[in-house]
Amino acid sequence: MKIELNIFTNCTRSAPRLKIIKATMRSFLDTFGEMPFRIFIDPGPKNVAFEQYKANIESSFATKNIVMTSGLSDGYVRSIKESEADYLFQLEHDWTFQNITHSIDEILAAMAKAGIYHFRFSKHPNTITEQLMKWQTVMIEKEAAGVKYCETDNLSNNPHIIDRKYYLKNLINRISVLPGSRGIEGNLTKKGLVGCQYGGLDYPRTIIHLQGRKKR
Repeated sequence: MKIELNIFTNCTRSAPRLKIIKATMRSFLDTFGEMPFRIFIDPGPKNVAFEQYKANIESSFATKNIVMTSGLSDGYVRSIKESEADYLFQLEHDWTFQNITHSIDEILAAMAKAGIYHFRFSKHPNTITEQLMKWQTVMIEKEAAGVKYCETDNLSNNPHIIDRKYYLKNLINRISVLPGSRGIEGNLTKKGLVGCQYGGLDYPRTIIHLQGRKKR
C-alpha cells in the first residue's frame, strides 16, 4: 500500500519563519517515519511573503515538491487528484503527535481490513462531551488488524489519513473550494458519513495544536 504525506501551510508574515512547520515535520517523522511528501502553500494572507517562504522551505526541507494553491481546500482537492497513492496523510502545518503506539503500516492494514476511508488523530480524548456535541454525536469502539479506533460522525480536518481512491470516487464532489477548512470538514462532518479516530473509548488525545496562525 502506497502512502504520501501532504502538508498544507500558508503565509502569515513578510519574512516567514519555519519554527512551526519544522516542529510538525519533526514530530511526524518521529512518529510515523519517512515517506514521500509534498507541501502545499497558500500565499495568503501575506502574499508578498510567498517567494521567501517557498525558498525557505525548499532550502530547509531539501525539496522542490511545493505546490502553490489558492487556499486549503484547493490544495486538498488537488492533492487527491494529482496523486497515484493508495492513501494520503493530510496534515496542516501546526500539529504534533503523541500517544500513538502503532506504525503507519499497522494503521493502513486496519484501514484496509475495515474499509476505513477517513482515519483521524484527535485533539480531544475519545469521549462524547457536551462541548463536543456540535462536532460529533457518535463514538463506537471498534478494532481491526490489532488497532483499536472509534467510529464517529466527525470527519474533521485535523491530521488524518484518507483512502484516496474512495475520496476520488465518492467524496471529492462534496468538497467545496472555500476559505479555510469550511469547504472540507464543513461538508463532510455530520453528513451521514463514518469517520474513525485512533484509539478506543476514553483514549487520550493524540495531537497537540501549535496554533501556527498566532505564533508564526
